[in-house]
Amino acid sequence: MEQLNTPEDMAKALAFVDKSYALAKRCMELKQYGCAFRILVKIEATTRLIAKESRRGILSKVNQKPSQHDIDNQDEEKDNTKHRRKVSFSDDVHVGEAQDIDRSVSPVAPPSVEEMLFVRASRDIPTQNYSMYWTLDAST
Repeated sequence: MEQLNTPEDMAKALAFVDKSYALAKRCMELKQYGCAFRILVKIEATTRLIAKESRRGILSKVNQKPSQHDIDNQDEEKDNTKHRRKVSFSDDVHVGEAQDIDRSVSPVAPPSVEEMLFVRASRDIPTQNYSMYWTLDAST
């Protein structure tokens, strides 16, 4: 599935991720890590597709509305006598002694792909209704 063009496609993708997530967890419990890894790769690809399509839907909604910046500029042109906040700093300064600590970064090996997928599998899968960002004309 390359694109999620309809709310039904989004619902199917979310159901696929949810069911596959449960299956991957079960495979991990049974110590079938190869099977779990293949499932997690598919879950990751589908989750990225869901996020991409969700962002696209959000952007199309945002672009349809007049921006708050434009509204603020119109209001500012109408009322140029708006108050501006003034910031001032105190002349009274207190200085304290700080302890020296070791802030060097200890060497850590970068995580493997398998480790990252298993870590991501242990987090919750978003199940919110993404269809609120979709329009019936999803071909744009």
